[in-house]
Amino acid sequence: MHIQSAFDLFSGAPHDDIGTTEHFTWTYNDAVAAVATAAGLLVRLDDLKTA
Repeated sequence: MHIQSAFDLFSGAPHDDIGTTEHFTWTYNDAVAAVATAAGLLVRLDDLKTA
C-alpha cells in the first residue's frame, strides 16, 4: 500500500492531462516527503537483496 501511494504521488508530476493533473504542483514539503519516501524504499530494497 505504501509503494502504491508513493507511485501515485510520483506519477502526478510528469503528466498534464486535461481535467486531472494539469494543475499539479509540488511544494517544498511534497518534494522532501517524496525524496524521503524514495530513499526509504531503496534502503529497504537493498536490505531485502542482502538478506
